[in-house]
Amino acid sequence: MRTFFLSLIVGISVALMLIRPRNIPEVYWIGGGVLLLLVFRLVPLQLAGRAVAKALDVCLFLVGMIYLSELAREHGVFDWLSSVAVRSARGPAQGCLRWVYAVGTLADLHVK
Repeated sequence: MRTFFLSLIVGISVALMLIRPRNIPEVYWIGGGVLLLLVFRLVPLQLAGRAVAKALDVCLFLVGMIYLSELAREHGVFDWLSSVAVRSARGPAQGCLRWVYAVGTLADLHVK
């Protein structure tokens, strides 16, 4: 029965995250599901703490990448890169796809 409620809360949280009723951000749906799992003791607090500690470096990396991509979007980097790719293609869609792939590869190499 415990597994059923755990699966139900997780499933509903993920569904609400994907649907986003009333344009409420995803973090609230998932965060609410996590709180329910902890309040109803379906996931032990120590286990949740260990999971957070294990994933903290990955989470901080993702937060940093999201922050950088948002800064790039606000400053028009993606718009500029797409205009360069479209101008450089000069013709069929395959040429444009090649330039988009090349720019993405160069951006990925630069990040590493």
